[in-house]
Amino acid sequence: MWDTTRFAYHVPTLSFSFEHDIRTRLQSLHLRARSTFISLQSMSRYHLTFKDVPPILTEPFILRGYRSTHQPWSYYWKSLFHKHNETINVWSHLVG
Repeated sequence: MWDTTRFAYHVPTLSFSFEHDIRTRLQSLHLRARSTFISLQSMSRYHLTFKDVPPILTEPFILRGYRSTHQPWSYYWKSLFHKHNETINVWSHLVG
């Protein structure tokens, strides 16, 4: 019926493969979380002043807090979770 020697031979391999797969997935998840965290941190440091953006994008009396122009969509998506001069405007349109 059952060949227990063949079964016993494959069990350590399966557990090693399973542990390796989990370890690999956790490392990958850790690297993605870390890179996301770093990109979010670096993004919050580089708010521009009114001198750095085109005049059509500036508002009177708002001197800083402008987001960079000509960035990929991921930059603007991530900027939803940071404080800048358009935070209230963006969230009021998203929620309302």
